[in-house]
Amino acid sequence: MLGLRKRHAGVRLPSAKTVADVALTEIPAPQNVYIPLQQHIGIAAEPCVKRGDRVLMGDPLSMSDHPMQVPVHASVSGKVRSITEGVLPSGRLGTIVHIENDGLYERRETSGRPSPHDYTPEEIRKAVHEGGVVGLGGAAFPTSVKLNPKKKIDTLLINGCEGEPVLSADHRAILELTDLMLYGIQAMQIATGAERVIIALEDHDPDGAEHLRKEAKGIAEVVVVPAVYPVSGEYTLIKAVLGRRIPIGGLPADVGVVVQNVETAVAVGRVLRDGWPLTRRIITVAGGDVERPGNYYVALGTTIADVLEHVGCPTPRQVLLGGPMMGQAVPNLDIPVVKGTSGIMALSPAEIDVREPLPCVRCGQCIAVCDKGLSPMMLLKYIQNGEWEKAEEWGLRTCMECGACAFVCPSNIPLVQWFKSGKATLSAKAAPNSKGS
Repeated sequence: MLGLRKRHAGVRLPSAKTVADVALTEIPAPQNVYIPLQQHIGIAAEPCVKRGDRVLMGDPLSMSDHPMQVPVHASVSGKVRSITEGVLPSGRLGTIVHIENDGLYERRETSGRPSPHDYTPEEIRKAVHEGGVVGLGGAAFPTSVKLNPKKKIDTLLINGCEGEPVLSADHRAILELTDLMLYGIQAMQIATGAERVIIALEDHDPDGAEHLRKEAKGIAEVVVVPAVYPVSGEYTLIKAVLGRRIPIGGLPADVGVVVQNVETAVAVGRVLRDGWPLTRRIITVAGGDVERPGNYYVALGTTIADVLEHVGCPTPRQVLLGGPMMGQAVPNLDIPVVKGTSGIMALSPAEIDVREPLPCVRCGQCIAVCDKGLSPMMLLKYIQNGEWEKAEEWGLRTCMECGACAFVCPSNIPLVQWFKSGKATLSAKAAPNSKGS
């Protein structure tokens, strides 16, 4: 494939992790939660509740045995008011279950097992699927699928590299939820059959590394890597930690590795040790318009509006879901927090980039920082000219949308937006009913 080269690139970003030392607190669940059935890469499972049903915390709202149809669960107790179509954080439409919180927070009795060694690999995968666990590092890929590799795995690589500036949810999970995380890590090692476990952290997290070297002794090696964005991407991390290069179109399992995020390990631990499904997650809430920035436990289905109201930002100007590099602007504040939501940023005027894009000056900075070895300026040219075969040939689908190229672009060209649009066009042209126009 043209445009690819074999070298590590990336960019050093200011970490701006101003809330890294702020301990976890919980945002109370609101009066109404809106829980999408599609919160993962895959297919939404069919709803198993109907309008008027009363549900308890942790009750499944959808069910399926298919590994790519991950169940979702009630994050509050209360009555199902509606099951309708609504806007998902991705911008697409999907089925959303609206539950009116009765404030009782009743839950069914659940139980787990005191040791991960009390489970067989198949029992681990089954419980993880039924508990609704997906990757919490952003991709939201079904965890049970990654725990069922078809190739021999020698290394389980735990990703504690929180490459996005500002976001600190993983850091707080490492420091405050260590026992659950280590339980989950051991369970995932059993499920994958990995011979070794490595926890990777960035060099701007020395307290996390020191903590884990003590707590994870005998369970996992702790490796510190340079904080060169986007080292937190799993393909990049495998290259940085193990020196293994995944072939184009390949998967981590092709080089004997399974990668899981630290918060995913916590969720696995909670399912297996406590018998409790994934109904809430840690998110960082920050930005110049936020009065009380911090790291919060948030019930899935809580709207952005309810989160921002709690942190003293009832009328934000611009909101991103995620971090400043890969975060997406939201069209309205009624969009709910889902399993893949890592952060919410409410930007002040000083943080909003209002510069107009200028023509490309062909400086080559975008090429220098692209960790995939692509030529963003050539991809931009082909997309703008509608030369779709060339865009694909030059690796458009390989782009991970990390934003490093846009960050260094002196012309302020919104490269990631162009690449997202280009990928959507390629997908549409490849669809069975496309006329290829």
